Amino acid sequence: MKRLILPCLLAVSAVCAAFAQDQAPAPAPIRLTIIKITDYAGAISFQISTPDEIKTMKAELSQESKFFSKAVSKAEQAWKADKENKSPFPRNAIVQKKIDTLDSFTKQEEADKKLEVYDSQVNKKDKKEGDKTQKTTKKPTDKDKQRLEEDKKKETQQKALLQKARDLFTTALDELKAGAPAGPAPADAAGAAPADNAPPAEKKADAKKK
Repeated sequence: MKRLILPCLLAVSAVCAAFAQDQAPAPAPIRLTIIKITDYAGAISFQISTPDEIKTMKAELSQESKFFSKAVSKAEQAWKADKENKSPFPRNAIVQKKIDTLDSFTKQEEADKKLEVYDSQVNKKDKKEGDKTQKTTKKPTDKDKQRLEEDKKKETQQKALLQKARDLFTTALDELKAGAPAGPAPADAAGAAPADNAPPAEKKADAKKK
């Protein structure tokens, strides 16, 4: 009889455990949100993120926003210090970064489909702008071809200048976020930077004489 009790108890426990699992509430679905990101260059992109990811990104953006104006000023100072830069610092190359929440879903497939819609809109806009620059009403002459080449060269140079300004801004922003000093202390004649609290040697000698 005792031998039958233990197997029966185990069987009842297994049935109770299975019943408890069936009665347990289903986990809440994860909310997937499509966000629109406008970066410091003004470029727009879309991505799918969870609430925790959005919270982290917005916290980081909030910190960066505190240093935005100062980072632009530091980048401009670095630009002016570079003698190779003949043109003024292009402040319009840098815009405030933004994160906007758009649509939310509980199913990955639905979120992916909506994301494709947003991405296609951006691609169509880029293609339309590219078609405008290439569209001509007549067969280009040699003079037209030369002018187009010159325009492309100028456009490439302008893009390089804008990117250089953004790189200076990114460097300045990273330094400010990390709490880095504005620059190294000036070195003395021996090449070593003077200590902030080091008293002058001559004053020490004079004090001893008195």
